[in-house]
Amino acid sequence: MQFNTDKPIQNSTEDLLGRKSFSKTLSEAINQYKGTDSLVIGLFGKWGVGKTSIVNMVLENLNDKIIVNFSPWNYDSHSDLINLFFIELRKSIIDNGNVRDEKSLKEAFFEYQRAIKNISNKPVVKGIISALLQKFVGVHLEDLWSPPSLEETREQLKKELGEINRKIIVVIDDIDRLTNEQIRDIFQLVKQVANFPNVIYLLSMDREVVCRALHEVQKIDGHEYLDKIIQIPIEIPELRKSKLHDILLQKLDVIRDSFSKEIVVDPNYFSKVFQYCVVPYVATLRDVNKIINTFTFRVGVLYEETCFEDMLALTILEVLEPKLYRWIASNKDYLCGGFMHGFDSNRDKANYFSEKYNAEFKELGINTERATKFLATIFPVFAKDVQRYSYGYNSLSEAKKFKRVADIDKFDLYFIFDFEDIKVPRKLIDEFMFDIPGEILPERLTSINNEGNMYYFLNELYSTVDTIPRNRLNIIAKALLIFHGNYKGKKESQLILIESEELARNTAEAILKQIENENEKFEVIQYAVNNVEANGLGQLGALINTIELAYGRLAGKNEKKENQIISLEHLLEVEKIFLKRIQNIAEEERFLEIIDMWIACYLWKSFDENSFRGFISMKLTEKIYKLKFLCTLADPRNEIGGKGETRWGYNLKEFSDYISDEDVYKLINGLNKTELNSFSKIEKIKLASFVLKYEAKDEYHANIEAAEALVKEWKEKD
Repeated sequence: MQFNTDKPIQNSTEDLLGRKSFSKTLSEAINQYKGTDSLVIGLFGKWGVGKTSIVNMVLENLNDKIIVNFSPWNYDSHSDLINLFFIELRKSIIDNGNVRDEKSLKEAFFEYQRAIKNISNKPVVKGIISALLQKFVGVHLEDLWSPPSLEETREQLKKELGEINRKIIVVIDDIDRLTNEQIRDIFQLVKQVANFPNVIYLLSMDREVVCRALHEVQKIDGHEYLDKIIQIPIEIPELRKSKLHDILLQKLDVIRDSFSKEIVVDPNYFSKVFQYCVVPYVATLRDVNKIINTFTFRVGVLYEETCFEDMLALTILEVLEPKLYRWIASNKDYLCGGFMHGFDSNRDKANYFSEKYNAEFKELGINTERATKFLATIFPVFAKDVQRYSYGYNSLSEAKKFKRVADIDKFDLYFIFDFEDIKVPRKLIDEFMFDIPGEILPERLTSINNEGNMYYFLNELYSTVDTIPRNRLNIIAKALLIFHGNYKGKKESQLILIESEELARNTAEAILKQIENENEKFEVIQYAVNNVEANGLGQLGALINTIELAYGRLAGKNEKKENQIISLEHLLEVEKIFLKRIQNIAEEERFLEIIDMWIACYLWKSFDENSFRGFISMKLTEKIYKLKFLCTLADPRNEIGGKGETRWGYNLKEFSDYISDEDVYKLINGLNKTELNSFSKIEKIKLASFVLKYEAKDEYHANIEAAEALVKEWKEKD
């Protein structure tokens, strides 16, 4: 990972902004100046436009000049500033000026400094000046009682400088970064103290910042003050935005190319993001460098989990419009269509959202039109709410597919870097889709399942089924289907409950629809029925039932072409295969292992009622078997109550010929301790829930605490 240092360029070979010719022209003007009078050149430009880089390129092309880079950052008083200036000026001249008599020049500098200090009623005292005098001149303070003449010492210094016969370029850069008082002192220095022949000052600054500072500290018109001091004002030409944008795009290409696995970018979407989320905010090369540095870090750690375009857009705000960035981070539900958005009491009011957001942006001092276009580009819900054209895309399913910030499940990653929220890395999902051999896929599913991350994995996989390679579709579909009965986890909220089993079935169904070859789809389903574990046959039966209904068969009333995954001919073959498999499971005494028993029994009865009735009538004569069968019929999908408590429902209508509520109630109450111990903990709770429901004589469903209390009573009986 490489960051841009944002250092000014040192020479014209590094120029990216096309400022080389401008800098060379200014250099030539300085080279051609033959006069001896001091000149003050002002180089004006906003912060971040590259003033220092231009100064460096100007200096690069100067001929036979003495360069003095004066940086007045640390001084305590005006007197200290003068000292610092003359020390730097003297040193640069002596080091680079081919001076005839160094001692004479040093003495001229020293006498002039003494004269200035005397005029200012600031006598030379102990400290740095004393040390400098002894070091450079060889005199002591006690020998210097007679005050020197300002005019005489000035003339002597001018004479010494004149003998050098070379231009001296004094560069003072970044004046706009100084304090107000320091800015005032710099211009007083240039105006009153350091006006020497053959000295050319090159002063770099933001005009407005400096003028405001001069006004605040001296109560004068800053513009008029500058006009009196600066003889040659030069405004840095406006940077062509297209050039700046080209540089940004080039740097983004470098970032993309730095990853071993290519980052997929949608050209159409990227162009919209660039137009409405990037261009309005980027104004300087410094902006570009700051954006690239932040973006390099963010995309470097999250490129597999997020959308390249959206991460760029949000980085723009993080760097250049932090107020809007923080506002977005605080409004997930409204921007992504979450719970609070759906229940906003005023959402149907005309222009409600437009008025709401405009007021909030105005309060924050944010450009409303610019912010609205930005948000409408990456948040389709926002675009719809404010009745704006969606500059980017329209579908929330598309957001999920491409890991965009508008996906409510991805949103937080863009702002808080909560890596614990990445339950299954995108890399693992991609490996599952593209690389892992088919025989290893069940092992990978087992690992994800055991870690408790199955729902997240399936949710991500479901959103990207159309990106699975053609040659991988049947492999992945088989793996998902034969894993039925083992899926853990669910999506639970106040409004919905989606089990991982159901999501896995929906995902497999979506993958099957991607397979074009009819025989191939049939082979997948055939394989799944023959190889799924007994506990998963019910869920697999749910898929088969969906296809039956699509043909208007069984309980189906109308055909649904979109769900006719296989031909009717192949569906009839699947019926035979399913029937044989469930009969084999029943013979192997594994019938009670089936989860979602009702659908398995429903299909068996529909395909061969006689064999089903024969098996059930035989098995349900056994007391323990009958009650365990009841437990398999307990409906966990009714477990969300008013407080999210676990509850069980029972629907015995399909089995009314073999089992009744009254019969079951008597059997449960007649269990002795030995018989009760033949049931698992969850089975005991299901039996207790049935008893409590039966005794209530209504639609009451007992919560788990009440059922556990009843089980405890049973255990305590003699």
